Amino acid sequence: MRSGKSLVIVGLTLVLIVLIVIMRPALLSDQPVPEIIPARHTPSDSLSPKDTPKPSLNSLPSLTSPVLWENEGYLSLIQAYLHVNDTTAASKIWEQARDSADLEPLALYELAQAFVAQGKISTAADILSTILEKHPDNVQSLLLLGLLTATVDPAAAQDFLDKAAEIDQEVASQVAPLQQAVRSSQFVEDQAYQLVMSGRALASLGYWDLASMAFRRAIQHDPYYAEAWAFLGEAHQHLGQDGSAEIQHALTLNPQSFTAQTLSALYWQRQERYDLALVFLYTAASLEPDNPIIQIEIGRTLALIGDLPSALKHYQQATELDPYDAVAWCQLAEFSLQHEIQISEIAIPAARQAVLLQPDNPEALDLLGQAYFLLKDIHTAERFFQRALQSDAQYAPAHLHLGILNLYRGMKTEARNHLNLVLSLDPDSAAAEQARRLLHLYFP
Repeated sequence: MRSGKSLVIVGLTLVLIVLIVIMRPALLSDQPVPEIIPARHTPSDSLSPKDTPKPSLNSLPSLTSPVLWENEGYLSLIQAYLHVNDTTAASKIWEQARDSADLEPLALYELAQAFVAQGKISTAADILSTILEKHPDNVQSLLLLGLLTATVDPAAAQDFLDKAAEIDQEVASQVAPLQQAVRSSQFVEDQAYQLVMSGRALASLGYWDLASMAFRRAIQHDPYYAEAWAFLGEAHQHLGQDGSAEIQHALTLNPQSFTAQTLSALYWQRQERYDLALVFLYTAASLEPDNPIIQIEIGRTLALIGDLPSALKHYQQATELDPYDAVAWCQLAEFSLQHEIQISEIAIPAARQAVLLQPDNPEALDLLGQAYFLLKDIHTAERFFQRALQSDAQYAPAHLHLGILNLYRGMKTEARNHLNLVLSLDPDSAAAEQARRLLHLYFP
């Protein structure tokens, strides 16, 4: 049995490191800051415009037409010019529409999205501000304006984000890391550092396009800022680009940058060049010898090239560096379970220690259940799987493992119920993929 969580995904903890840890050196040539399309969805809509038929310029009045436009005429003409990438004309029409047209908030919001998609962030922000003048509690507009502002002036984004969070609890839970970042930025005068903090928070929320914009603006403020270049390279990879040139440039600027070294390792992990990834990981470990997460990443990478004995030593070293960190103990237990190495001697004690540190941690409880299952102690395994679900009834891996346990017992109805729950709770996860295979095999 294997955990369905992303602990086994290569490079996960490296992303966590570099989004949490940052160093600040100094100095590259100034580069323009292109506007970028946000890729993440808001709670209720996309940040990119909906796929609707594009109006034709031939069917619409020109800028000098004496025809008195209706509200939808403004929208159609703006959209038509955006469709042919004439953002200057589209912006001019918006300036006229802003003062004379009475447009619905949803139509304006979608128009703002369209300008964002064309890189006209200032016009999009103006449209959102127009919405808020008449509808100050419009959560969508508050959130999008806060996100866009965070890429330009993080401190100024606070009011928009705070108000959106006050109105909508779902938004509050979503933007908490960004709120913390913009609050912290107020105590730092360095604008480039503020933008990198904001970009990291946006990246942690999945807004990689917006994060990329913030990192580019940070570079505009300080072109020698190695970490900003490294994060920009990471953002480019998440946006389907290569990103290696930016990361290499970061290393050139500051070979001692922990962020640049770890992101270089992550880049080579994605290329499945684990030998090169190890070079950068070892350098990062020399820069931060007390960092347990780097030891875990070295262990994971060594395991990928088949050196399990050396990998085990690094996982164990992580727990020695921070014996009160439940994550390190969970990682050690996961490694033991994944490779079925000394379950009784390693997985059981490691998972038990994680449970002692965090008694309500569903992952730790589930790992302990997996260990007992592999040892054929079915009753104890079931008890810990049930405890994991008592802690978090929506924890999909525990449902998966209870499904497998019930299949082992021949209790097919119960097994099918748990496996179907995995699909509904976390349909895109590794746990769901395994649940689908089992459902197809046992319930064709």
